[in-house]
Amino acid sequence: MNLTGNSVLQADLIGDILNKIPNDDEDIMWVQVTQPLFNEFKVMIDTWNDKKTKNMMVLLQ
Repeated sequence: MNLTGNSVLQADLIGDILNKIPNDDEDIMWVQVTQPLFNEFKVMIDTWNDKKTKNMMVLLQ
């Protein structure tokens, strides 16, 4: 499957990536950024880890 270009469905792209991960018992943090100047990955990861420790789901907007 060719997973490049504008015609690729996001579900196909994500599914193919997830199928290639050897251990499926790990958490996966998927970050899709459409703001070209976004630079808050550390904040997102820190928040993810903090919430995960508290066994909560988090939605960052």
